[in-house]
Amino acid sequence: MRREVRLDELDLLPEDVIRRLEEKDILTVEDFVYADPKYLAEVTGMTEKEVESLQDELRDAVAEADEVEFRTLDRVERERDRITTGSSALDEILGGGVGCGELTEFAGPFGSGKTQIAFQLCVNVQLPESEGGLEAKAVFIDTEGTISPQRIKQMAQAAGLDPGEALRNIYVTQVGSVEEQLQAAKRAYELCEREDVGLVAVDSLTAHFRAEFPRLKDVKERQTMLANHVKDLWKIATDHDVAVVFTNQVHVDVEAATKGRGRKYEPVGGTIVAHQATHRIMLRRAKGEVRIARVIDSPYLPQREAPFRITKEGIRDLQTE
Repeated sequence: MRREVRLDELDLLPEDVIRRLEEKDILTVEDFVYADPKYLAEVTGMTEKEVESLQDELRDAVAEADEVEFRTLDRVERERDRITTGSSALDEILGGGVGCGELTEFAGPFGSGKTQIAFQLCVNVQLPESEGGLEAKAVFIDTEGTISPQRIKQMAQAAGLDPGEALRNIYVTQVGSVEEQLQAAKRAYELCEREDVGLVAVDSLTAHFRAEFPRLKDVKERQTMLANHVKDLWKIATDHDVAVVFTNQVHVDVEAATKGRGRKYEPVGGTIVAHQATHRIMLRRAKGEVRIARVIDSPYLPQREAPFRITKEGIRDLQTE
């Protein structure tokens, strides 16, 4: 695994420029390489052409330093552990459950089941492997004040776990700003190094970003910070072979509505989130306790739907007659 190189370790930029970059949470070579050139030009005072040239130089240096390892696909498939959602139908469209080493997004409007799935996964990761778990711990980054110990105890008891022990196996942090959320992801990475963590859940990914950067002129800065955050989550997944799940808010697709195609929702975050999430799952309400999950984007999962229920016991399949 390659150690991240900080910009202040290299003799490439003046100290005052590095300080301005650090204020925007651009600390490492990778942070700089993947940031928007126009935004970097504004922060550093360099021209956009100078920024792009430096990015190319650093990108080449990173590529040369990488240790490349090839594995056959059957080995990759065997090595990928999965966590059951509690619903065999939902597990099926996810390829057997939520995969480790991947980023899985659950997006949907209010009441569609996003948080309930995150809670259930925090419980199920603790189950024995024979029951669809990893016998591991969970990290829950709460950005909207959704965490409910009582609800998790209900789910744990229904799953055959000791409720008190289940709570002790879930590390929770409640964050109130974008800065706190960025730091929480970094602390989660460190926690995965010390503890047997199998799942990191963020509920939700974009709430603070939308609240703190509401104006159109803030979009560049917001997207750069969001890109860095998602990159940190990706590193947790790949460096520690952890399942990373995040919930996401949605907004109405204005273009579809104006063209008479009905009320269509799409996840918040634009291409930054779309390109980084391994799997994107859209949720919607059906009748009563029934919800519908649909795979909308994935490198290998087909686009299909599955119904499931949110019950007192947790996420479950539809009742069969």
